[in-house]
Amino acid sequence: MKLKISEIRMRRHWNQSRLAKESGIARSYISELERGLYDPNLKTICKLCKALGCTPNDLIDCDECED
Repeated sequence: MKLKISEIRMRRHWNQSRLAKESGIARSYISELERGLYDPNLKTICKLCKALGCTPNDLIDCDECED
């Protein structure tokens, strides 16, 4: 699953530390998600969306999802 965390975060002019603070997710985990090392669970997606003011559809690049 490809996420657009970095793209949305940068549009808000936030660094990873700011997103970590706003979402309650560890900065190191945000970094790993942005690098595609892990797929987040639904709870994490919801936290990211709430912090970034976006929807799951905005966050997930469905064109990159594997069948």
